Amino acid sequence: MVHFGTPCSRWSVARRGKQGMFPGDDAGLDCAWFSIRMMRLCRRDGVFMSLENQAGSGIWKFGSMQLEMLKSKCVTIKLDMCRFGAPYRKSTIISSNMPGLDVVGKTCLCEVQHEVLKGVAILPTPSGSKRIWKTSLASKYPPSLCKQFAAAAALIAPRSAWRSSAEPQLNEWWERSLARRADASIEKTIAIPRNPKRFTIGWQHAIDSWGCGPSPQQRREALSARGGRDPAQRRSGKSSTTAATPATTRSSDRGPGAGRLLAPEVGERSNLRPVRERTR
Repeated sequence: MVHFGTPCSRWSVARRGKQGMFPGDDAGLDCAWFSIRMMRLCRRDGVFMSLENQAGSGIWKFGSMQLEMLKSKCVTIKLDMCRFGAPYRKSTIISSNMPGLDVVGKTCLCEVQHEVLKGVAILPTPSGSKRIWKTSLASKYPPSLCKQFAAAAALIAPRSAWRSSAEPQLNEWWERSLARRADASIEKTIAIPRNPKRFTIGWQHAIDSWGCGPSPQQRREALSARGGRDPAQRRSGKSSTTAATPATTRSSDRGPGAGRLLAPEVGERSNLRPVRERTR
């Protein structure tokens, strides 16, 4: 399974009404075309894939991307980051052909005002301070979303997809290849990501802010009046999923590869748990 978090700076709704080229536009377009090429390879080789971007992102209107989503038989999964512990809503779309991923399709039920992703946070550094857009700090996924995404992938993974205790987490060939392309040592290039236990947004310890508006203070006051937590975050919501193409019930159509079945049917998932000597 391959997941694409294609940079959305070129496609962001924050660009609406602004004309001309901006720094990073060429790189953003290159990333979009790279994602499309990799999606074609996934479709050719029968590998499940997913693409994430903001709900209002222009990438969903990019003709070549729309065509590849259609060919890959993807469905549109709508979610709001506040359902995964974030103080902001950030409506998001994941387009994927992986069965079972609709479990992350949870939309807002909040009773407390969201924090608005607007303005700059001024953060302390050893040499002074630096300014970072709040939208940049909010680009990382909440740990709760990552866990549910990983759990959905684990349910459809065949036994051959699980790593044995004797296998390295990252193949040495990939380490050498990435280091060679980055023209750097392996120690500086390779860092296996870990899902944090706590969700740290990045601006909690800001020494100042600019252009953020009153939403942070208003949210703090509203939460304080409710005991420090939004009551709606304790509830469970329904998934919100929309098919991009007509649904089919043939097992050979469940995977992206035509005529092949890459993942077991839903009724077979209980047999996919790893044996004791295996680990994820």
